Amino acid sequence: MVTDNRRGKSDFNPTTTVSKDTAMRQAGGAEGNSDMRPSTAVTALKRILDIMVGLAGTAAFLIAYPILALLIKLESPGSAVYSQSRVGMDKRSRLGNLADTRRGTDVGGKPFTIYKFRTMRSDAEKNGPQLCGKGGDPRVTRLGRILRSTHLDELPQFWNVLKGEMSFIGPRPERPHFTVRYFKEIPQYRERTRYVKPGITGLSQIVLGYDDSLESVVRKTHFDLAYRASLSSLAAWLRLEFWVMFNTVKYLLNRGPLTEAARPPVLTVPDLESLGRPRMAMVRHRGTLKPTLVLAGAPAAKPVANFFTVDVECWFHAHNLHMPRSAWEGSRTRVVENVHRLLELLAVHDSKATFFVLGWVADRFPEVVRMIDIAGHEIGTHGYYHEKVTDLTPFQFEKDLDMSLNALSRHTSQRIVGHRASNFSIVESTMWALEILARYGIEYDSSIFPVKRKRYGIPSYPNRLPHVIHLGGGASIREVPLSVADIGGKAFPISGGGYLRLYPHALTDLYIRRQNGQGRPAMLYLHPWELDTEQKRVPAGLLESFQHYVNLDTTEWKLDRLLGRHDFTSIKENLESPNVQAMLARDPVNARISRPLPAMAEVEPGAHSHSRAVPREGMLAA
Repeated sequence: MVTDNRRGKSDFNPTTTVSKDTAMRQAGGAEGNSDMRPSTAVTALKRILDIMVGLAGTAAFLIAYPILALLIKLESPGSAVYSQSRVGMDKRSRLGNLADTRRGTDVGGKPFTIYKFRTMRSDAEKNGPQLCGKGGDPRVTRLGRILRSTHLDELPQFWNVLKGEMSFIGPRPERPHFTVRYFKEIPQYRERTRYVKPGITGLSQIVLGYDDSLESVVRKTHFDLAYRASLSSLAAWLRLEFWVMFNTVKYLLNRGPLTEAARPPVLTVPDLESLGRPRMAMVRHRGTLKPTLVLAGAPAAKPVANFFTVDVECWFHAHNLHMPRSAWEGSRTRVVENVHRLLELLAVHDSKATFFVLGWVADRFPEVVRMIDIAGHEIGTHGYYHEKVTDLTPFQFEKDLDMSLNALSRHTSQRIVGHRASNFSIVESTMWALEILARYGIEYDSSIFPVKRKRYGIPSYPNRLPHVIHLGGGASIREVPLSVADIGGKAFPISGGGYLRLYPHALTDLYIRRQNGQGRPAMLYLHPWELDTEQKRVPAGLLESFQHYVNLDTTEWKLDRLLGRHDFTSIKENLESPNVQAMLARDPVNARISRPLPAMAEVEPGAHSHSRAVPREGMLAA
């Protein structure tokens, strides 16, 4: 399947062909949509199909139960099969008023008990129901991840299908706790299970996979309404039903969604009036225009804008090469030429970027700062001497930051609001640096890598999307983490620096497309010296030399192709976009900060040195 997220094109078309008379009757406005019932033939055939599939699935469950039950119990205490309340089909001809307090809570259908093999710890929901976390759910057991990826955990649900509480194909069965919330936040959400049973698989599940945010639920609702619209026509339902069956097999073989929601477009702000309303459209099917029942969703959203960042430093600043500061002045660098090449490439693709400039570079090559400024890109600080924050005390870090900001202010009128630490060295033990940044007027940081590496990373960091970090005392700062990809249940850094050079272009491109398909921006970063194939070669360790010099000759053409396929902009501009603003409004991180003891030389005269703070376990809290 070929998808072009940049232009919103896809060869996937979930629309359904129906007769013109039938479609016109269904397109009679919001009220007509609310009472759109499945045809009698569809209802009968769908139940026959459910019984056949339910019998086969229940037989498979009975065979697999002893083995899976034993493995589940060996890994974690608790029952092998768990039950949970879900919301079934809504058979009401008229929906109640959500504001009516004279009746019980409207959950959108008749609740029933669903059965699944347990994939989480038995205490997984001691703090209440919640969506799975971004980039994986820590509550899921190791065996549970295997069961989920193969969907063996859903075998007990075939008993629900036989009982008539579910169908094999239909909208995802949701918990009452969430339906009550979604009624208020998602237009037309109450319509998705009107006269439709929830299913083990379905159009929205196949295309979009698991939910991990409100935006993904909105996009799924769009597909659920499309499936519901098909039930009023036998021909339309058969076409879509067999499409879902065929692609369910494909989904299981791929262990993931077929696409990442290339169609419908990302619904940043849903159209309250038209989302899910069926209408007629002339759609080309195999070269012939036919009247087709489609959903009049929100207008096509702009492509998701990704973050493009450049850490402006010279080759000898790289930590892998261990060049002493005394050798910097006498080393030849082409930082001016390399930045100029980057600016030309960005201009060709009409893209913007954030350049985190080292203060040392700004003082010695002021033309670099002026070129970036004149080209209209954002300038941020990368510190002055490229020292890792983990090697500095708070006093030293603050001094380095102040020198950097002064150096940049001498060559640009831009207000510096962004920061990236050298070698992404804001880790759990250096979260105190964020307080200093906020005090100096820095509005966002982009230094946290949610992955474990030798010199950097916070593998347990609770948020991979742009978010707000609360620092205590009313202070806060926005954080834009570096991109990581989940491969085989583990997080790997991607789309930047040495990872951009090392990984095949297709892998980076696929990652960005999948992120954008879910409405999420990716982070692309690099250094100017990574375009310089003629830089001086210096002896370093075997691993360090490989990390620094591998595939330097591929950087420019990979970058050119990525800029041509995806939208990129600066961090500052992207933080103001509606898409990222919605991310910033939820899931903040609370930082509990411990400061190290300052060196005696750093204590101001008359000041009293406090005892060294003992870091507490877990400095971050979602």
